[in-house]
Amino acid sequence: MRFIVLMVCLTIGKLGITQSLPKKYAAIITGTSEADVIKILGEPKKIESFSTVKNNTYDTSYYWKYDGDITIIFTNHAVETIEPKWENVLKRIQQKANKKDENGITIITNRE
Repeated sequence: MRFIVLMVCLTIGKLGITQSLPKKYAAIITGTSEADVIKILGEPKKIESFSTVKNNTYDTSYYWKYDGDITIIFTNHAVETIEPKWENVLKRIQQKANKKDENGITIITNRE
């Protein structure tokens, strides 16, 4: 029962995040290419100064920031998700980095 309640809360929370994004982000779905995002939204205001690796070295993620603290997370040059708050991106990275197994997220570059 708790699992069902948790899933409902997560779904409602995800819908709330989606609804809080400006309308121009509606065309950006999972799998959209970097080039298509640039066509729709223009160049990002900032590309974060690090990239991360998920389970394999080819699963590289980058973080493009747009107005209003909105971040688009790309994995393998395709949209993985859109996050309306940078704080949540950092929490997401930290949660994966703290996994107790070898499949946590790893920061692989620092461009600064």
